[in-house]
Order: sequence, then C-alpha cells, then structure tokens
Amino acid sequence: MYTMYERKKISAVIFDIDGTLFDTKNGILQAIHAVSEKSGYKKIDDSDELSWIGPPIRDTFLNSFGMDAIEAEKATNEYRRLYIEQFITSSYVYDGVQEVLEALKRAGLYVAVATMKTEAQVRALLNAFPTMDLFDWIETASEEGGKTKADMIMAIMNRYQLEKNHIWMVGDTAGDEKAAREAGIPFIGVRYGYGFGQEGVYSFYTIDKPAEILDIIRGKRSLNEEY
Repeated sequence: MYTMYERKKISAVIFDIDGTLFDTKNGILQAIHAVSEKSGYKKIDDSDELSWIGPPIRDTFLNSFGMDAIEAEKATNEYRRLYIEQFITSSYVYDGVQEVLEALKRAGLYVAVATMKTEAQVRALLNAFPTMDLFDWIETASEEGGKTKADMIMAIMNRYQLEKNHIWMVGDTAGDEKAAREAGIPFIGVRYGYGFGQEGVYSFYTIDKPAEILDIIRGKRSLNEEY
C-alpha cells in the first residue's frame, strides 16, 4: 500500500481514452456496423456492443465474427478508415475532463495517453475536440498489433524516467487495471465508462466523475477499503 507521502510525489498520470476521457461508443459501433454490413456479416447484438470497445479490433473481428486472418485484417483497415473519415465526431468529451487535464498541466505533471487505438485515430480524435495540446505523450497500438497496454505504460515510464510509485493509470476496464498491475503502478477506475465494476475487478480508487481525480492527486481521498 502506498503512503500519503508517496502519493503526494506523483509526477505523471496516464489515461485510457475510450470510456475514460471520451465517450466514443457511438462512433466505434457505427464504424463496426458499417464494416460488418459491407462484409456481409450479421449486425452484432445490442447486448454484445460494449465487448467491442477496448480490446484490439482485429482480435474482435477474429473472435466475434469468426473471420480468418486475411478477412480480419481487411475489416480492421476498413474500420480504421471509416472511423476517422466518417464517425470520429460522433464522440464527445466527458464533462469535467478538459478542466482536469488543464489542472494537471498547471501543476506540472506529465499527462499521457495509453490506448489500443492507432496513432492516426487518436490524433484525429484529439484534434477534433481539440485536446491534443494537453498531452505530453501518446502511446498507441501498433498497426501490426502485439503491443500491450502494459508495454505502453512502461514506455512512458522509461521515456520520462518515472518511478513506479510516482505515476498513476486512469481507465474504465479490467484490461486497464490489469495493465497497471503488470506495470506495477497504482490505478484509478472510472465507473462512468464501459467496463469498470465487473466482478473481480478492484482498484486503488474508483470514481464517478473526472473531477474526483484531482482530489486523489491532492491526497484528499483515502484508499478504497478493498485495498
């Protein structure tokens, strides 16, 4: 468990994007539906929609539609193109996110992104709303796949020579917390996103709105009882 003194020495915050900074669900699903319809696959059920947000999209095409590797690669490329060209502005920034990012920057903290989106998707999204200037670094999925979110966290830590107990991860899914655990850093789970709150998922903190991140950084909240 981290002491209050250690928590006050925080020097960086890494954010997931989907369900954490932006509500991107509509744009993602619209792009998926367009690809599936064009490829002749059945529309995904409403009850399965959230499972498509977060994991690498190529894997989901393989596992959920039963595509072979060539089909999944083609569908992934088409999805990425449509998402940027047609559906990027179907997203919106969660209330309070802009103010939190600005406050962290004013405090002199490094602010970064670690996401399974590609760099082209992230830059299109951040420029559309515009929030690009609020981030010091962006770690994204590779076009070829294979890079994990834990890899991204470690890359940011190494780039800025950060100690593990001075950097926090903020995300909304079990995958985000798993990445933070693998990297050995504390985690803040947001309950307003797409996946947090699943059985078996725990966190140093859980929050219901972005502004609560600042209370945690300032040491105004105690750790969750489960920790």
